Amino acid sequence: RETFEAYARSWLVAYRGRTARGLSETTRRDYRRSIEGYAIPFFARQRLSDIEPPDVRAFVRSLEERGM
Repeated sequence: RETFEAYARSWLVAYRGRTARGLSETTRRDYRRSIEGYAIPFFARQRLSDIEPPDVRAFVRSLEERGM
């Protein structure tokens, strides 16, 4: 039942990176800016469990249309 937005916001706080070095604050800030600026508005209040590969492809297309 968790929405994409709720999951993404909690992930931004909890994610520590995949290496022993962890995640720099600069990287965390960049992730936050991208997720809050693009992913959360696109997926809105969709339940995380309802997001399918076609939804992700549509998201990527929307970024490409913005020149990314």
